[in-house]
Amino acid sequence: MSEGSSSGPGPEPAFLPLRTERLELRGLMARDAPALFAYRSLAQVSRYQGFSPKSLSEAEDFIARASGPFGRIGAWFQLGLFRDAVLVGDLGLHFLSPDTVELGYTLSPTWQGQGFAREAVRAVVDYLFGALGKRRIEANLDARNLPSRALLETLGFHGLSEIREGELAYGLEAGDWEGRG
Repeated sequence: MSEGSSSGPGPEPAFLPLRTERLELRGLMARDAPALFAYRSLAQVSRYQGFSPKSLSEAEDFIARASGPFGRIGAWFQLGLFRDAVLVGDLGLHFLSPDTVELGYTLSPTWQGQGFAREAVRAVVDYLFGALGKRRIEANLDARNLPSRALLETLGFHGLSEIREGELAYGLEAGDWEGRG
């Protein structure tokens, strides 16, 4: 598939680590697989996820598949959320078109309820709409995942529809984000 682009010509820039008040967001690497496997394989996490590794090698393969060129249309790019060099969660970006990105996020139960997911999603939305000039961000999630629904709604995402039984689609337009970031 072709390289994605923002409003200008040429491929997307490489993803540069983002820093928030408490987190560093950077591309996942092979060395992050054991930590990713540790929380992604937990039943309390996997019940809302499309990916639950059954082995360390599955976690390694997941990272390898989602570490390709940043911004490639049709591909996922997986970021790690790091607190003091500890992987506390991950956030995936699926480049649907030159203007639209789908995002998904997962947080280790140890780190849930402390605002880390909100902090990470806010930073990534700022980056996608600001630096990359994207026009729309989408998120699909399990309807039972009430904390995730609340996070998206707090950030201004609009519930759009039920896309499959039990799965909800949310969307956010760049114009709706201006002034929120």
